[in-house]
Amino acid sequence: MNRRSKANPTVLATQPDAAMPTSRATLVRNYDPKYLHEITIRTNNGVFAFDPNDQGLKSLVLGLLHEAARTYGVSIIGIQFMTNHYHGLFGIASAARFCKFLMYFHGCVASLAHVRLGTGGKFWSENKWVPVAQDEVSVSRRLRYILGQAVKAGLVEHPVQFPGISSTDFMIDGKPLVGLVFDRTRRYRDSQLKAGTKPEEAYTTRVEVPISPPPCWAHLSPGELQQRYRQIADEVARTPLHVLRGTRLLASPQPEPPDLTQRQLSDKEEEILETVDDKVRIPVRETETGKPHEQGRPNAKKRGDKRRRMPYLLSSNLLEVLAYEESYLQLCEAYAAAKRRWHARASTGHDGLVAPRFKLPPHTLVGTMPLVD
Repeated sequence: MNRRSKANPTVLATQPDAAMPTSRATLVRNYDPKYLHEITIRTNNGVFAFDPNDQGLKSLVLGLLHEAARTYGVSIIGIQFMTNHYHGLFGIASAARFCKFLMYFHGCVASLAHVRLGTGGKFWSENKWVPVAQDEVSVSRRLRYILGQAVKAGLVEHPVQFPGISSTDFMIDGKPLVGLVFDRTRRYRDSQLKAGTKPEEAYTTRVEVPISPPPCWAHLSPGELQQRYRQIADEVARTPLHVLRGTRLLASPQPEPPDLTQRQLSDKEEEILETVDDKVRIPVRETETGKPHEQGRPNAKKRGDKRRRMPYLLSSNLLEVLAYEESYLQLCEAYAAAKRRWHARASTGHDGLVAPRFKLPPHTLVGTMPLVD
């Protein structure tokens, strides 16, 4: 595998001799069209590149999103940009086209951000991916999580108040998401003519980003669909901030906790008390990299607790999750076997021998290997 394939942000591969993934960072990506797919990606080193109050940047990013979705046939279910990351829920029809959509959109946004910030080099860190079942409960939970990002960060009290790049305005109030698309090709062609280029407005087109309803709500009318979205947003606004952030205790002033020293503690209570910092009183949360940290304290001491493994599928149906996990592990075994055959093919091809044939499992890819769709 060459260096270029390792730098591909949409490709994660297991080791050639490994039949099972060892961590979330080495998962084989199964872009199966029968699921929705949630993408979360953060800027490199957490650079604050997306100012919520920068309406010019908002228009340009929405224009890029429109062009990417139109070109590669990806449905946008919901999207939310924060200052240094974004969350997106997408419906896809093809694994190969979805990968090209991510590369095109992320590359264009990175170029735009570099121009506006005056920086260069790597812009995005590794993106995180998880499939989402298309049932109503699972979709509602993911939309609640995505639309509640600004409320969770304490920027606004209601999702509709967020001025940044978000699909909330269209979902709740029906306001179109207007973006700007700048035609650089036509501008370059005009620059080669004797008459020269025209004003910038002549090469700028206003477009509306289409937000598609989830498949489970496709039968609803626009009014009923907006009512569902508003119920989710209102639920986010009513939820206490510490619940959205996943903490039991707040660092802000609060009523004194009950005195638990006057009676015998249960095992559960002792476990909770052991994971709570006595000074800040914020419970320990653990990252996907296996390095525990306390919320809001990146330099916290390591704990001996094991991290909780993320599910392979986000679904409200436990039987569906277990069935997907079993089939996914079988896919990883077949994928590792195909990779071994690919490496054998590469080595025998250099020796002038007949290379063995191989075929990857559906909806998977690695580096420059072909994608079986």
